[in-house]
Amino acid sequence: MKALNSPISANRESLLKADALSAVQMSEIEYNNLLFEISERLNELNAQERLLFLCRGKLATGSEDNIQDVLSLFKELEERNHLGPNRLGVIKDLLKGVKEWDLFGKIKTFESKRKEYISLLEQIIPVLDGLSDLERLISLCRVEIPEANESNIDDVRSLFKVLENHSCLGINCLGMLKEILTQTEQTDLLKEGDIGVCGIAVMANFSCGISVILI
Repeated sequence: MKALNSPISANRESLLKADALSAVQMSEIEYNNLLFEISERLNELNAQERLLFLCRGKLATGSEDNIQDVLSLFKELEERNHLGPNRLGVIKDLLKGVKEWDLFGKIKTFESKRKEYISLLEQIIPVLDGLSDLERLISLCRVEIPEANESNIDDVRSLFKVLENHSCLGINCLGMLKEILTQTEQTDLLKEGDIGVCGIAVMANFSCGISVILI
């Protein structure tokens, strides 16, 4: 994804960045799958003792006795807020420590895709909010989300959150986003392109002057 010719003011851009990670969530399936893959590989290497040593100071006193394998170590790090979809520094350091560069590269790729995904939503959300037609957007997604969840939708951001929680929107799940942009009849916002890594390529020339390519 590439952003071009953005006239967003410094103040507005700062506000978008400030709440991007806390307010925009995606399905964590890819993150969990990546952790599982890494844990299996590190278990094969019998690297647990080394990893525990590298994590000194990050684990609760005595917690080492409850860590039976690498996956349980990752869970402990998550509970201590040292690891998460937006906190991957520790796991990158661990992978460097055991010289697992292929897995390190997968973490870097995940970080890059996640950053692009969040950036994309942060550019689309204000455009759809500006339509002032939230009920129509909800109706477009109604087949994908339980009716009970509609009470949790107050704006486009919370609509996207519900879609993400039901695995209808995410880094590798962008079909619903394309459908929303198409059905809102914003013909100047959407242009078909080549198939990319996410299975969809969209060029959006937003009315606020932003152009992005989603691949």
